[in-house]
Amino acid sequence: MNAIRTFILFCVFLLFPSSLAFATEPMKLIHDGKGYHLEQDGKKILMLAGELHNSTSSTYESLDKAVTTVKAMGLNSVVATAEWDLIEPEEGKFDFSSIDNIIRIADKHGIHVVLAWFATWKNGESGYAPLWVKSDTKKYFRCRDSKGENMNVISPYCKAAMEADSRAFSKIMEYIRDHDANRWISVIQVENECGVMSDMDHSKAGIAAFKAEVPNSLTEYLKANYGSLLPRLRQRWIENGCKMGGTWIQVFGDNDDARQFCLAVAFSEYLDNVAAAGKKSYDLPMYANAWLVNDDQKPGNWPAGGPVPKVLDIYKAMAKHLDWISPDLYDSDFKGINGIYSR
Repeated sequence: MNAIRTFILFCVFLLFPSSLAFATEPMKLIHDGKGYHLEQDGKKILMLAGELHNSTSSTYESLDKAVTTVKAMGLNSVVATAEWDLIEPEEGKFDFSSIDNIIRIADKHGIHVVLAWFATWKNGESGYAPLWVKSDTKKYFRCRDSKGENMNVISPYCKAAMEADSRAFSKIMEYIRDHDANRWISVIQVENECGVMSDMDHSKAGIAAFKAEVPNSLTEYLKANYGSLLPRLRQRWIENGCKMGGTWIQVFGDNDDARQFCLAVAFSEYLDNVAAAGKKSYDLPMYANAWLVNDDQKPGNWPAGGPVPKVLDIYKAMAKHLDWISPDLYDSDFKGINGIYSR
């Protein structure tokens, strides 16, 4: 991701307006009876976006230069980052100068912005959490590997981290609502490639969760959507008798998939809480992204628990405040993968 790359953020297959006048209303996700599309001020929008380097948004000058390039490419949108460590360097003390820069640049260039919230997780680690979070490993406890060692990733079972992330995200959305007068900030990405580079979280909380009962909300979803479930989740459920209750091993078997299903519930519920807090302040379309792998790839080299295909139904069941899931698409099968993730 060191260079600007062009990609279709949201496949709605509609022409976007030839001119981008200042908007008076926020972006909305609309279902018209046939499918979903983005809409603003009554106009259907197809966002063709250039994604910026992770740190480009940290200065006005670097952002201006990059967006000038994006506009020259004929694109109408840009993906820029909001970093928790820059926005809340001290607990409860906020610095929104990076958000101000994004709004100023969007006004200058007349360009939609997808704001990617780099907070508790980015690429399966917690490098963008503030120092006051990262340094307190007791309150903001980490995932543990199979040897019981702390990993560089905050546990999705850490309620204190979820609450702190949600508060910060709520403040950002409130600030955008009150300061983005022309409504250029249009869509929000919640976290980035969440997950942990392990088969599961071996912390005390993670082990306890795996020994606990599968949530009724998930098994009810499986029953209600049996015919449309993606293959791996459906396969594991069928193999174990389509049980409507029991532990993860009882419902899905003693295997890596069951551990990843359990982990996906934790990450999806965490993201749902963050998204809900943000939408309460300012209701923009929100999505999460996925570091893609195939169903048979062994855990440890990719962020398990993130919204990959075999757990996508879990995210649909548990993360009701996310409007869609987007694959980080580095694969040649563009049509096939987007078909899996179609809203």
